[in-house]
Amino acid sequence: MDVKLVKKHIGETIKARLDKSGLKQKDFAKKIGKEQGNLSKIFKSESIRTDDLVVISEVLDHNFFLDFCDCDFINRIETALSSLNSSAPAKDASRDILYDMLKGKDDEIKKLNDIISELKSKNAVLEYQLSQNTEGSVKNNIIAG
Repeated sequence: MDVKLVKKHIGETIKARLDKSGLKQKDFAKKIGKEQGNLSKIFKSESIRTDDLVVISEVLDHNFFLDFCDCDFINRIETALSSLNSSAPAKDASRDILYDMLKGKDDEIKKLNDIISELKSKNAVLEYQLSQNTEGSVKNNIIAG
């Protein structure tokens, strides 16, 4: 399997995301179609029905399914960045997640920047070579014609 799955306590993950969202438990319960009294059961649960998790993901504007995937660093950043276009509480939560993900990642970020710089340099060389070959082809066609 190409994707490594990780075991998570989904109830705790949902609770943490709800707390960061600023949404009141009463309103959250209503939006997911549950009684407020059932929320503690969800928060204590290590597993959840898929259809319930879809609704919760939509309400909290977070893809909880990715939390079970040990996705590569870039994909997780892209997911968090895409949430920055949503509501104010979700933006704040996404910023927090991005901060936590990037904290202590200075070396990896420097390496990625170095790779990007190297690729840009190689691209510039290839574009120059292509332009020279194109000009040469045009000149040859004019002379031959």
